[in-house]
Parts: sequence; structure tokens; C-alpha cells
Amino acid sequence: MKKSHIALIGMGYLGTPLSEALLSQGFSVFSTTRANLDLTSLKTTDIIPVEILKADIIIYDVPPLEIKVIEPFFKNFSSDKKIIFTSSISIYGPNRGSVNEDFEVPDDSPFAPIVLKAEKFVTKHFKNLALLRLGGLYGNTKKSKRHPVHFLAGRTHLTNGNEFLHLVHVKDCVQAILEVIALDLFPSELNIISDQRVLKKDYYVKMSKILGLTPPEFEDIKIESPTLISNQKSKELLKLSYCNPFDYRIED
Repeated sequence: MKKSHIALIGMGYLGTPLSEALLSQGFSVFSTTRANLDLTSLKTTDIIPVEILKADIIIYDVPPLEIKVIEPFFKNFSSDKKIIFTSSISIYGPNRGSVNEDFEVPDDSPFAPIVLKAEKFVTKHFKNLALLRLGGLYGNTKKSKRHPVHFLAGRTHLTNGNEFLHLVHVKDCVQAILEVIALDLFPSELNIISDQRVLKKDYYVKMSKILGLTPPEFEDIKIESPTLISNQKSKELLKLSYCNPFDYRIED
């Protein structure tokens, strides 16, 4: 069976391993970065590379951009185009309690408003949209190493220590996207996050010690109803076995 042609828009931290995985499975892939494809200029079809216009699937993995930038870009595609849009669990916000994909985020939610507006637009515009809300990315690739503990090490007076951890390894993100394509899960809406439901203060203090970093210090601030996000749907549909964030090592 002929493999789909895929346009990968973004090529950030997730882009390189994803592109390599798609190529290894026989897909034809057109990859671009924001450096060589200015989304702010993509307002008419005559200036969009033909490889994007003819792609069977568009994978959009670009950091949050204003709706005035992404709307003209996506309007170049028909409503039945298959789109994989990587969003973020940050739209749920704090103090939500237990949530899953059925949780209705209010249009006027103050949390991650740029991401939320983008989500609302693509959800309304495309019939075949796979919306993947990713947790905080961690993991090593051939070119770089990433873990949020490096940004927290040595900091003091942090106030979110009693919130739950929601991370996801880059390998799991890649596998999730591959499975969405293989299973033709268009449309779908999935939270892509690890199984671990521990407090941030417990995880980041332990991980900083493992990596030889100065542990962050958290204020003991009580949170009435910390957000606890479910990944059950993604595990059932995609058969994912998520990496454990406690197993992270630099040499991964």
C-alpha cells in the first residue's frame, strides 16, 4: 500500500526524531522550520511550497503563535484535510481537579489563551483533525537534551510544588503520532502524558539530585483541587506504554 506524503511544519525539538521515524517507516516527508518558512507570509496558496499543499497529512508542531498568524495559513487547506495539531495540556489550567478529553475549556479561559484560540480555530475548521495535547516535553535527541528540571534547579520560592506532574517523553510523542497515522484516527482528541501522578515538588527535587543539580525550593502552598489529567484514552486507543519520568538519565 502506498505510504502517505506528510508535511511536517515546525521541526522543533520534536521535529527531528519525528521526521526520522516517519522516513524509517517509508513515508515521504517534507519538513520545514519557522526559520525557512515564515508563517506570517503564508496567506495565499501561490507562495506555499507545493509539497505542503499536496501533502496527505499536515503535522503542525509550532510553538504558540497568535491566531492572526495561523488562521491565514490553515485557511489554505480544505476542511477535509488530515491535520495533526500538537497542542498543550496547559490549556486546562490549575485547580481543575480530575479532567479528561471531555472537559470543556471555556472560551474565555485565562490559561494559555494563545494555544486555546488556535485549538478552537482548527477544531472548527477541520473535520479530520487529530488534536494532541502534549505534556511537558523531556528526553534526549541526537542534537539536544531537554528536561524542565534544568530550568528549575536552584530556584527558590516556587509556588506550584503541590500540583501534579504531567510530563511526556519525546519518544512517546513520536509513537503517538505514528499510531494516529497508522490507525487513521481522524478526527480524534488525546492527552499525551506519562502515567506518573506525583507532586511536582517531589519529582523535581529527586530528579535534580539524580542529575547532580541544586534542588529547587518550593513554598508549601496548599492547592484545593490540583489538576489531574487523564491519559487513559490515549493508552486505550494507541496502546501506548509511557516512559517513566523517574527513569530519565542524561545518556538516554
